[in-house]
Amino acid sequence: MHVSDRNRGYFQALYGMLLTMKNSDRYAFLSTVDLTDKKRLRSYRREFLSHMESRLHDEYDRGYFEAWADYMKILPRIEAPAPTVNNKNAVKQTEETKLQEQKQEATDVAEQAESKSETKPAEGKPEQKGAEDRQSLLLDYPA
Repeated sequence: MHVSDRNRGYFQALYGMLLTMKNSDRYAFLSTVDLTDKKRLRSYRREFLSHMESRLHDEYDRGYFEAWADYMKILPRIEAPAPTVNNKNAVKQTEETKLQEQKQEATDVAEQAESKSETKPAEGKPEQKGAEDRQSLLLDYPA
């Protein structure tokens, strides 16, 4: 790719789109757009194209708006809705909930194991010695 102001603007627009999809920025344009509304996406594309063709903008800005126009051209053709920040947050919340549930289950299992080990042996039966109290099977031989 040839290094020019227009290409830098195009690249920065793509980079901004990527960051918006990665992070949860509820004020960003891409976060607030309904990606399934094809009519609205075409309207946005026309607006970005008008900015791209305007002589009032410099080459960097034209490249920036060109990237957005291209993105708005592609989105209506995609059948499945693109992931939004809200969906990403919902996925994170469900993962965190599952992780908390797993931690709670592990804690419950550990507590049950402790309560079983703390129970007293039945009367009349001798208590078994722990491994540390048992005699070693190794014998010391004189050299």
